[in-house]
Amino acid sequence: MTDFQIEPLSSSLFNQAKQFVEANEKYSVSLSAMISAVKVPVPTAPQGNIFCIFKIENGNKTLEGVFGITNGELILHNVPFLFENSPLQAAPEKFKELRTKLLAEIVPIVKAHNIFSIMGEASSSDFFCEATGKEPACRRAYILMEYKPGTAETNFARFSPKSLLQQGLFMRECQTSDAEALYPLQKEYDIVEVLPPNTEHNEFACKMSLKRNLAHHLIYAVFYGNQPVAKAGTNAMGTFYYQIGGVFTEKKWRNKHLARAAVGIVVKASLAKGKKVVLFVKTENEPAKTSYRHAGFVPCSNYDIYYF
Repeated sequence: MTDFQIEPLSSSLFNQAKQFVEANEKYSVSLSAMISAVKVPVPTAPQGNIFCIFKIENGNKTLEGVFGITNGELILHNVPFLFENSPLQAAPEKFKELRTKLLAEIVPIVKAHNIFSIMGEASSSDFFCEATGKEPACRRAYILMEYKPGTAETNFARFSPKSLLQQGLFMRECQTSDAEALYPLQKEYDIVEVLPPNTEHNEFACKMSLKRNLAHHLIYAVFYGNQPVAKAGTNAMGTFYYQIGGVFTEKKWRNKHLARAAVGIVVKASLAKGKKVVLFVKTENEPAKTSYRHAGFVPCSNYDIYYF
């Protein structure tokens, strides 16, 4: 007989939950940051409620998953037995039984919230979407990719500031004082890549978020004079992994490898801090996937974001 039990994160469960998520951290860097921020608050880390999923079987109690619901009603999750690559997928009847039992426990918790979004590994994101009982307004499919230095074809040295300077361009790390200059790029990125359908851009919220990220994240931009024309940075910092996001190039400067250059510098800065690196890219964006493969990123999972 197998049952599931959901427990809110407590001080006695903190280390167990933290280590559990860290074991599969590349699939949920934001959730890892959210858990760490319980003990060491970080302005850019999500805040909200965290829950532990325990499986009860033959008198044994084992931790099988962790999920969080942020104050912004975003679900972040790390439930490996639900993953597409889970060994349980080879035993469909057993997998279905466990999935159904867990769903019954999760539904009351999720329905107590007005969920705005779900983000994470594709198969488990589908599970949490089902738990909401709502039809999503939008589902965006991505490929999660991890940087593997041995597979890189790109020599990032040729994208050094000195090299770029020959084209009238240079690249540097950005500070909070760059917020106003970076805002037009960030606005276009949010509109094109982030905002769900029928959602208006909020200038104030965008600028506040940008300033927080500039203060606490690694963000690099390629400049032409005083104008940033391409950028990349971290958007989640876990214990072992940094997640890259916000990669964007102004339209007239595209196809010049500038975004790849910015990503390369962020990768190098992350590696220098002893961190591994992941990012996710839209499934249908073949040019971007090819570019990231050349830069040393290897696909490791399907990754979904739902908006309601």
